[in-house]
Amino acid sequence: MNFIFYKNKNQQFKNDSSAKTAFSLIELSILLMFFGVVISGILSVATSSIVNRSIKTTNDNFQQIYQALGTFLLNNKRLPCPASITLNRLSDASYGQEVVNCNGNGVFQSNSSSNVVYGMVPFKALGLSEQVALDGYRSKIAYVIDKRFAVASEASANFSNVTFSTSPSSNTIIIRDKLLTSDLTLTSDAILVLISYGANKLSAFDPDNSQQNTRSNDVAELDNDITNFINGSPSTATYDNVFMNSAKYSLIFDDDLFYKTKQNLIDDFKAEHLIACFNAGNFFANRHGYFDEVLYATRGCWSPEQRKRLTTKCLRDGSWIQYSPCTFCTIATVSGVNAINVNIGSGTLTCNQPGRTGSVGYQCFIDGSFTTSGNCN
Repeated sequence: MNFIFYKNKNQQFKNDSSAKTAFSLIELSILLMFFGVVISGILSVATSSIVNRSIKTTNDNFQQIYQALGTFLLNNKRLPCPASITLNRLSDASYGQEVVNCNGNGVFQSNSSSNVVYGMVPFKALGLSEQVALDGYRSKIAYVIDKRFAVASEASANFSNVTFSTSPSSNTIIIRDKLLTSDLTLTSDAILVLISYGANKLSAFDPDNSQQNTRSNDVAELDNDITNFINGSPSTATYDNVFMNSAKYSLIFDDDLFYKTKQNLIDDFKAEHLIACFNAGNFFANRHGYFDEVLYATRGCWSPEQRKRLTTKCLRDGSWIQYSPCTFCTIATVSGVNAINVNIGSGTLTCNQPGRTGSVGYQCFIDGSFTTSGNCN
């Protein structure tokens, strides 16, 4: 009996030991799973934090560049041309320097829209550090402008050249969102675009060399891409004036765009003095003017209004408004008609001098000038 009891006790001991070992393995598995979840969460948070920091850096740099562009505009009455996007910061002294007249190596004119040029942010001309000209992923921020807006506005309103003030403010650079089956145009009036090529860095330019990264194969990202570079005078590349702001259904697209219109710049930096008004009309010898400028008609009104003179003023929308018009004309130069005052407008005058019959037509204008038609008999 004792032997049997001993054997059963030993067997019980073995069973207890096995059970205890199995329980420890389960605990270990649960513990490993727990740590895996925790580490995965930490890595996910860390990765998300890095991405968010890169996005924030990019957007902060966009804002700094834009503020510097506004200051440059106020000081120079134009936007700067791009810097060469193909220069190496480690070996090229001209890295970040504005290319004069937007014409030179590394600043590429569109082969289909000749007014559009592509390069790097000219951080030296803007008084910025070179780090601000890079995005949060350490790629060069591309700077695209309509080069007509890089020509300074004239001091006098002769408007003999195409400048920031006189360039058309519509149908310049087109910005779109790519939808599933079509594109949505956000504006066709942009005059500058800043482009970050995102975390994937596809088609971007690295600051430490002169080469473009591998090009994207995403249709939307290719809209922000340039290719077939040819240095010369001017340097050219294959791209058009359409840039993609977002692509909701793309798994690859991560470009970030910042764009502004001429009106945005005028509003944001109170640059109304650069608004141009064209051709005030015959009364003002077809002269031009800038915002708030007042022009006076080439002639004054008739007595007793001789102190009055038709006046026009350049408005914020580029149009003219007229005020202080004459109220009548004195017609005294028609053979067969005695001198007479007539109101602004048109009508007929009876030939009232002795021996004269019939009538003549007239038109009296708001500057006091008039015309007549026909003759007395």
